[in-house]
Amino acid sequence: QQATFNGSAFVITGEDLRARGFEAEAGVRLLPGLRLQGQVSYADTKRKPLGLRPPGAPKWSGNVNLNLNQPLNDDLTFNGDLGVEFRSGLYLANEENTIGFPGRPGNVVPYSNGYGYLNARVAIAGKAGWEAALIGRNLTNKDVLEYSVTQTFVSNGAYVIMNKPRTIALQLSY
Repeated sequence: QQATFNGSAFVITGEDLRARGFEAEAGVRLLPGLRLQGQVSYADTKRKPLGLRPPGAPKWSGNVNLNLNQPLNDDLTFNGDLGVEFRSGLYLANEENTIGFPGRPGNVVPYSNGYGYLNARVAIAGKAGWEAALIGRNLTNKDVLEYSVTQTFVSNGAYVIMNKPRTIALQLSY
């Protein structure tokens, strides 16, 4: 089932989809306290019988993360993560309703390009159960379209939502 906003109402349709792909996950200890891990998914999803890609379905997605966890002394531990979160491009509306579809020059919903976000987290944890961390998401401040629909009552217009920009946060926990 798919819900698509056409500019004035949500149109809910049943979709006949075919998906082929795989998922893989691996982790390896490189050195004591240093671990590399990652996950990847490949999904070649098509709408039958046309063979067009459905909205919101990237072919590739996943992440790769390097984690360092080291004691600093008897009471404090350092924990650091550096990773890349990624996905390939995807359609935000049915492929035939996307800008550039052959024979449909009036389409206004854009295609969303793929991305790779650089994320990081550094933390100091105390044996008493507290932790202070600095977290950074999308550190390269990559702009990506996350959602788009045709605009209500406006011809040749689209409503577009961007991803979250670079975010830096302080996290305190006990």
